[in-house]
Amino acid sequence: MEVKAGYKQTEVGIIPEDWEVKILGEIVQYTNGKAHENSINEFGKYIVVNSKFISTDGEVKKYSDECFSPTAKGEILMVMSDVPNGRAIARCFFVEHNDTYTVNQRICTIRQSQINGRLLFYKLNRNPYYLAFDDGVKQTNLRKNDVLSCPIPCPPTLLEQEAIAEALSDADALIESLEQLITKKRQIKQGTMQELLTGKTRLEGFRNKSGFKQTDIGMIPEDWEAVNLSEVVKKFQNGYAFSSVGYVKSGMPIVTMAQIGLDGTFQFDEQVVNYWSFQEGSHLIDFQIFRGDLIIAMTDVTPEKNLIGRMTVVIEIGPLLLNQRVGLLRLNPEKIIPYFLCAFSNSSIWRSYSQAVASLGVQANIGTKEIRLGKVPLPTLLEQQAIASVLSDMDSEITALESKLEKARQVKHGMMHNLLTGRIRLV
Repeated sequence: MEVKAGYKQTEVGIIPEDWEVKILGEIVQYTNGKAHENSINEFGKYIVVNSKFISTDGEVKKYSDECFSPTAKGEILMVMSDVPNGRAIARCFFVEHNDTYTVNQRICTIRQSQINGRLLFYKLNRNPYYLAFDDGVKQTNLRKNDVLSCPIPCPPTLLEQEAIAEALSDADALIESLEQLITKKRQIKQGTMQELLTGKTRLEGFRNKSGFKQTDIGMIPEDWEAVNLSEVVKKFQNGYAFSSVGYVKSGMPIVTMAQIGLDGTFQFDEQVVNYWSFQEGSHLIDFQIFRGDLIIAMTDVTPEKNLIGRMTVVIEIGPLLLNQRVGLLRLNPEKIIPYFLCAFSNSSIWRSYSQAVASLGVQANIGTKEIRLGKVPLPTLLEQQAIASVLSDMDSEITALESKLEKARQVKHGMMHNLLTGRIRLV
């Protein structure tokens, strides 16, 4: 590959001629964390930095009254052990505050003095050099020498280092602000959904003075009904047990739990969906689904996602094929609209019901009988449509913000590729 003027080829790729490749051990001090298992206290003063804390960006915390391995502002903490193909190995955390954290075992502390700390954080975090130690078979364990032998391309001046770090920090700040805004919008939608789907708040044109009545799903307006799901469903169909042996490169898409989003969205990615041949799929009439059908998760493959009982409206034209443990609810259009019922499946009322009736075992499962007996509120079709329209508008706003967030992440990824290698110079 031809190297353009002003650049040179190095062991880490092409970098500017005035940059230098340094081995991490030459520019930092290294310390291992210490075990805190016997000092965990939920009311402790110090946050214990372990792999879970770093890999969840600080959302999952443990505390300790003891600070066996203190760390200071500006230092970098790195995960040194993870399961095969895990996402935590070499994840880094930049310390922003003094006297706050204590470092657990298998987490190392890196103290820098010859390079901007924030810039070094961006260079070390999930660095490909460290990821190469993961063979995908056994647990990855980085040793001290593994960490310190990483080659680091360094800009020659502190001014350029600070400029790069500031640009990437600004990109992170934008991403964080969008994430917080999306979380806030989702919380607002959840609150609005609870009010509208129980009739506590009525939209303009549907308010009345008839009051409320007690039902199996709580208090609802007197002009609403509370009915079993079976009363509004024309067809219920469980999925077919497709075998991975029969998957083909193109054909009828097979809809699984992966297509059911936590907020009622239909998640369809042609790159990850499996297919069944058109010839064989055309005979599986009972298991074909189409745009506008409602599907329901009948099991919890990943309990932390809490999918069981959640519904999603199919937006692909179809026909698509329904996999096992996903149910089809083809509704009576004269009684209920799909989006209204989909929204209700994400309400606290239906979530609580689904979890309460689910059979326990390795995986929680909800059966056909329990789904049919589930109670749902039933306003008029006109009011259902009005409620669905309000919630759909909120979904559209959240989707637009999520697209903006994804674009911001892509921009940051491009910035890191260009700025950390010197392909683009800021000063």
